[in-house]
Amino acid sequence: FLFPAMGGLLFGYDIGATSGAIISLQ
Repeated sequence: FLFPAMGGLLFGYDIGATSGAIISLQ
């Protein structure tokens, strides 16, 4: 979760959170 969260800081918190959730589910 931390890795996509860091990406969220760069591309947008909302986008990072969504991506993190998807990655966590997969």
